[in-house]
Amino acid sequence: ACAKSGAKAMALRGAVAERVYLDSFATPPADLTGDPVPFTGSGETGLIDWDVTRCTAMRDPLGADMLIRSELRSDAEKAAIKRLAPILGGCVIMGGKIGFDRERMRGLVAEGLLKTRGAPAGGN
Repeated sequence: ACAKSGAKAMALRGAVAERVYLDSFATPPADLTGDPVPFTGSGETGLIDWDVTRCTAMRDPLGADMLIRSELRSDAEKAAIKRLAPILGGCVIMGGKIGFDRERMRGLVAEGLLKTRGAPAGGN
């Protein structure tokens, strides 16, 4: 029962992060060019899912934004996931193991975007 309530709490946190992001940023970020942004992460193995998705949001903020703005299970979401998959994979530290479904990934990416773009105080 505890794991189930933890999963529900994570789903709620992710949904809130998506909503806050969308309410805070009416327009997508610019597409990045050049070398990937350096990312060291937290160094905490228990935070690997957050580290990987934050790294992904930093390295492809436009692709991450496309994911958050897409409808769940839509063609646009599939295209965003396809775009982000190699970036996400490149953010996993050697030997690291990540584990999340698409809903949790969306929430984590939204948190990464909020951190990366710096959520404005008071929203729009």
